[in-house]
Amino acid sequence: MNRFLATACLAALALCQPTGFAQVVTHTTPSAVAPGKPTVVTFHGSNLGGATKLWTSLGAQIEPQTNDARQATFRLTLPADAPAGLAAAWLATTNGVANLQPLFVDDLPTITADKKADGTQETAQELIPPVAVDSACKAGRAELFKVLAKAGQSLSVEVVAARLSSKLDPQLRLLDATGRELALADDSIGLGADCHLQHRFAADTTCYLEVRDVAWQGSTDYRFRLRVGSFPLVTTPYPLPNASIKAIPTNAELMANLLTAATQVLEVEPNDTPAQATPFTPPCVLNGRFATPRDRDWFSFTAKKGQRLLITSETRRAGSPAELFIRVESATGALLAESDVSSTNDVAFDVTFKQDGPVRLAVEDLLRRGGPEFAYRIRVEPFSPGFTLQAETNRFSPPQGGVFTTKVTAKRSGYNGPITLTLPGAASLFQLSSNVIAQGKSETSLRVEVPQDHPPGMLMLLSIVGTATNENTVLVTTAGTLPVVARSWPTVPFPPAGLDGVLAVGVGQRLPDFFQVALATNVVQFPAAGGKRTFTIHVTGTDKAFNTKVEFAFERLPKGLTAKMTKEPKGAGDYEVELSSPNAVAPGESDFQIIGTGTFRDQTRKVTLAKVPLHITQ
Repeated sequence: MNRFLATACLAALALCQPTGFAQVVTHTTPSAVAPGKPTVVTFHGSNLGGATKLWTSLGAQIEPQTNDARQATFRLTLPADAPAGLAAAWLATTNGVANLQPLFVDDLPTITADKKADGTQETAQELIPPVAVDSACKAGRAELFKVLAKAGQSLSVEVVAARLSSKLDPQLRLLDATGRELALADDSIGLGADCHLQHRFAADTTCYLEVRDVAWQGSTDYRFRLRVGSFPLVTTPYPLPNASIKAIPTNAELMANLLTAATQVLEVEPNDTPAQATPFTPPCVLNGRFATPRDRDWFSFTAKKGQRLLITSETRRAGSPAELFIRVESATGALLAESDVSSTNDVAFDVTFKQDGPVRLAVEDLLRRGGPEFAYRIRVEPFSPGFTLQAETNRFSPPQGGVFTTKVTAKRSGYNGPITLTLPGAASLFQLSSNVIAQGKSETSLRVEVPQDHPPGMLMLLSIVGTATNENTVLVTTAGTLPVVARSWPTVPFPPAGLDGVLAVGVGQRLPDFFQVALATNVVQFPAAGGKRTFTIHVTGTDKAFNTKVEFAFERLPKGLTAKMTKEPKGAGDYEVELSSPNAVAPGESDFQIIGTGTFRDQTRKVTLAKVPLHITQ
């Protein structure tokens, strides 16, 4: 694992977080939750006092227990059929929502590491499989665990660390009692920096499991979960499951759901040459995997002149390490279209056929890798105009009565009209502005106002949905957020696809007024003969970080009298206003109103001087 890259990603992420965001979750104890029975889980971090709500991606029953600034405890009961593997949780406090926290689901019983162990065989903690142990690596040494194995026993061992956003880049070794290495694992395919191994013993023996950081680093931040038992080491199922499981499906997903029921096509080996290509008829979903390195799979169908097809893949979204490269060729081998090799996302491209005739698809891993983990799904379906959406942020901590914003970007495909953004299920709660991506444009900064009566600590899970009409066809798409999740979890190879499109909004405390306004003089004076006269407004910041310009508006000025700003510093300072009139003004005493509007931490405040004395003198 590239440590510099991971650190840089985390640093970039911190810079992208909402200003003033303070709630941070670092890890949980235990490191995993068991399905079907209650588990008391403590979330550790900072600024967690006032924890009120918890959301998990698994539909858990949640009961708050205790909390303080450094930890918050909840009792979680997952459904009995909750799938093992990586899930996620969002924790909200009265000051906003914390970062998305990985949450592992595991049916193995959990124990904690023996604190007396010092990395030697004499103090090694004995593990009785099946079991999982929560531990951490210390700097400059390996952690050692003992297992008494039986003849014929098959032992599976897995280290979960990077997938829990730990700093540990683990290396796993299986040793016999003499220290001889029986098996070694590092960066197992499909697990990112994590690793696993499996070994069958020929005789009864005492063996040792050694876990260390590849660079011999260590601290309490180098946490890991060591799973030991006789479980299968499966990282990628085949065929791949449908990864498109957003709460609000897109048109393409609705089509895919229909396809899933009846038109799944499995590759038929051997299909390593054009002559052996697996036949199919669009629309359908192709399923295959690269059994060995350098494997290339071929599929064939008969195209119609003018037919336009959309070809999309699902690998990484479904947990496969495969990075597909797809070529569309004629029967003579002429290239008709191919996927973009510069993209790190799943494949998506379309092709229009100029004549009737046989066509074939050549599918391979971009890096020519192979193995049972390298499964893939490819959708081949009629092209229809539409668009996809991406939200720049997936969590927000607006203050009570405040606002939150996010840039929403559209990638258009045959549709160039306006796209209206909504928050389904929350239309009555929020007021939206800048919620239309205009015709021909690719983005907007969606602005959402939070009601004044929303209590701090409230947690809401939302999705941004874009709607448009194209030739009497309604297009509906949910804004994706999986790239945001990937940036927040740089060491997690395959974030759960079910997180795509989910936004967390945690309402915090009301933001106090961050600036004040006062006049330099008690009375503003202006000559009845007309002309120009300047007066000064003092702006003071109640927060030292306030450095944005205050905008002023002037109301109820006498007829013929106008005001304009002649000096506008950023943040606190003296703002100068010029009153002017080209003509004479009736003398007398009256008052007018000054409204100052400032923005700080994406929040807007107005300060009003309701009755400013105005004396027009001869």
